[in-house]
Amino acid sequence: MIGLIIVLIPAAGGLIGICFLFRHAMKRKTRAAGCAMCGYPVKGLTGFECPECGADLREKGITSKSSGAGPWYYAILFSLLLTIVALPVGLMFIAVAGPHKRTRNQSFMLIPKSRTFKSIRISQRGSAKTWFNRSNATTIPLQTTTFELTAPNGRTHKLNLDLRTKGFNYVDPDGMRVVQTSGFGTNSVIQWMKSAGLDTTSQTTVNEAGHIAGTIKNSTSQTRNALFNYVSSSSSSSSGQSYEGALVALVTSTLLWLLGVIAITRLVKRKKLETAAVE
Repeated sequence: MIGLIIVLIPAAGGLIGICFLFRHAMKRKTRAAGCAMCGYPVKGLTGFECPECGADLREKGITSKSSGAGPWYYAILFSLLLTIVALPVGLMFIAVAGPHKRTRNQSFMLIPKSRTFKSIRISQRGSAKTWFNRSNATTIPLQTTTFELTAPNGRTHKLNLDLRTKGFNYVDPDGMRVVQTSGFGTNSVIQWMKSAGLDTTSQTTVNEAGHIAGTIKNSTSQTRNALFNYVSSSSSSSSGQSYEGALVALVTSTLLWLLGVIAITRLVKRKKLETAAVE
């Protein structure tokens, strides 16, 4: 709130100053038509000879010089005004409206009661861009899951899963990366556990694999059963600014500036022509 006040106070002062200059410029008058040689006013003359210098107005011409500001003067004032207004408004838009990039992280650990392996930690992550920063973290869809299994010998084995495509990958004992673009399920977990050196011929291990594969659909509260001990859980969310908001504000301000400069230039030129025609 204090930062917003700091931005708005100079913006308000600049706005008042620009309005004062704009009003002052609008009051400046156009000088009456006069002799091109000496400037003597020719309005009301019945002849073509200047009473002041004697010049022939048909040869020397008549000028109507304006003491008012030109179109670019108003264009510069408008540019300053738009900058002063657009800067705080753009900052407020980016800070309040967004979009914001929000992330959701949650993880939990399971320890098998069969002691087939030591433990498995399941970490899930998701992100989304939201407007006005009102999205509840729990509504952000999870996009990736990492299974980290600790074997009886203490070595860890990871399987990375894309929840959107059900594609997964892991590294086998020979150091080769196994990649599947889709089809994650119980059999995928069994093959991964087998590559970790576990005995996958027992029905208990098969049941554990089925339960692990099912955790991507179930909430952490549903992981408590006869196969595993639910040990720990953690969740977090974060929010950060996204560059789209600044880009939208920049493009909008630029378009407003171009349209404003064009409109003001045409308006001032037309006003000058109308003034000259009346004289």
